[in-house]
This record gives sequence, C-alpha cells and structure tokens, in this order.
Amino acid sequence: MADLSVHPSTPASSRPASYTPLYGPDDGEPFPLTVAAELRLSREYLEQAAAANIHDRDAMIKTAVGLDYRLRALVAALDAERGEQP
Repeated sequence: MADLSVHPSTPASSRPASYTPLYGPDDGEPFPLTVAAELRLSREYLEQAAAANIHDRDAMIKTAVGLDYRLRALVAALDAERGEQP
C-alpha cells in the first residue's frame, strides 16, 4: 500500500517505488472561471463526491483528483479576484 504521508517535495530517491504525486511541480494551475462559478462547481462536485463508494479504489482516486482540481480552481479564482498571483 502506498505511503500517503509522502510529500510531493520528497526527493524521488526517498519515495516508495509506486509513488506518484497527485499534483506535481510541473503541472499547471487551472484556468479559473469567476469565483461564483467556481464555488457553484465546487459545491456540485462535493455533492457528487459524497456519493462515491469508499470501498471502490478507482472511485476514490477519481474523487480525490476531482476534489484537488476543484479546490485549485477555486483558490485560483479567489487569487485572480484579489489580483494576486499563485
């Protein structure tokens, strides 16, 4: 089983062989919509995520990836609204 406590900044030589980060340093930031739109999409995705089967590994991975993206998009929208750079 993968060690979920490994941080993405951990050197590759110190990671378990099967470790792949959910989000890596070379991945780009999402292109955000407005804060209102991102908040609506995040709420919709949270509702879908709540129904995911916790006993289905693939469903949990898809849910984690989707939640990661939605949160990153929401934060990017908030940053853009405030005129801040990530």
